[in-house]
Amino acid sequence: MRSPLAWIVLFDSNVEAIPSEVASDRAFARSQDSTKKQKEYTILDRATHHFAMRRLPNSERRGRPDIVHVSILSIADSPAYADGLVNFVVHTVGDKVMVPTAAWRPPRNYRNFLGLMEELLQFGRAPSVGQPVLSLKSGTVKGAVDRTRAERVVLLSSHGNQSSLSEEVKDLRRYVVAYLIGGYAKGGPRQEVVRLADKVVSIHRSSLSSSIVISRLLYEIEKSIGRP
Repeated sequence: MRSPLAWIVLFDSNVEAIPSEVASDRAFARSQDSTKKQKEYTILDRATHHFAMRRLPNSERRGRPDIVHVSILSIADSPAYADGLVNFVVHTVGDKVMVPTAAWRPPRNYRNFLGLMEELLQFGRAPSVGQPVLSLKSGTVKGAVDRTRAERVVLLSSHGNQSSLSEEVKDLRRYVVAYLIGGYAKGGPRQEVVRLADKVVSIHRSSLSSSIVISRLLYEIEKSIGRP
C-alpha cells in the first residue's frame, strides 16, 4: 500500500463523554438505567440528551457523534482509502486525537460505533484487549495536522473563498495535503483552525454536511490521482 498523498483531518468532532457538570441531570440518568456502562464514559448524544444539553456551553456544536460516524464511513468506503491514497485522523472537542490503524473498517451499526468510542475514551485504545484498531492521544487541531506531516493545509468551509475541488486536488502529485473538515453540525471554524490553513475554501454556495464534502473530495482525488 502506498503512502497517503492526502489526509482528512476531521476537527472539533463530537466524540466526548457526558460532561460532569450535567451528568446528574435526569435526562442523563434515564439514559443510564438500561446499561451497565460507566457513566463517565457514556458518549454525549443529542438524540438522547437534548434537553439536558441546553445547559452546556456551545451546545449547538456538541452532541452529534452521528456526524463523526457517517463521515468516517464515507472515508472508509472509498476506493481512495482502500488503495492507501487517503488516510485520516479525528480531532475531538475535548482536544483528543483519534488515530486509526491502517485500513480500519469502522462499525456500520451506530450503537456498535458508540460502544467502540466509549471503550476508546475509557482505555485510550479500542478494543482494550488484543490488537487495537484505534488509539487516543491528547492533542489540539494543530497536533492532529502535525501527525499527517502534510506540506499543504486546506480548510474546507462555507466561510471560505469559492473554489472547485478539482482545483484543490491538482497539487496532490507534488505535495501531501491535509484537508480540514469540521466534525460538528453548526457554525464556522474557530480562528485557531483558520490560522493553520494555507487556504480556506468553500466548494458550494451553501453549507454542506461533512460527509457530503468528504465524498465529493474523495471522488475528485480519485479522478486526479487515479488508482494504482
